[in-house]
Amino acid sequence: MAAKRRKKASRKPAKPAKPARAAKPAKPAADGAEQKPGMPVESAAALFTTIMLIVGLLLVDYENGSHYGGGWFFSGSYSGTSE
Repeated sequence: MAAKRRKKASRKPAKPAKPARAAKPAKPAADGAEQKPGMPVESAAALFTTIMLIVGLLLVDYENGSHYGGGWFFSGSYSGTSE
């Protein structure tokens, strides 16, 4: 059988609640106009990466076209007449 449980001793009275903090006043902008946040870092990194990938693709295609006569964009640009 289960043992009898003892009755717990009486609890201490609860502490009084702390007074609410006063709200800090908002700092106005230096020039008075509302300042807007800039571009997020993730968006800037994605944009930079996309641009660099496109530039890299174009550079590789340029080299392929100028040296080997192949490529998508620069294939026929450098085949001059030899006289």
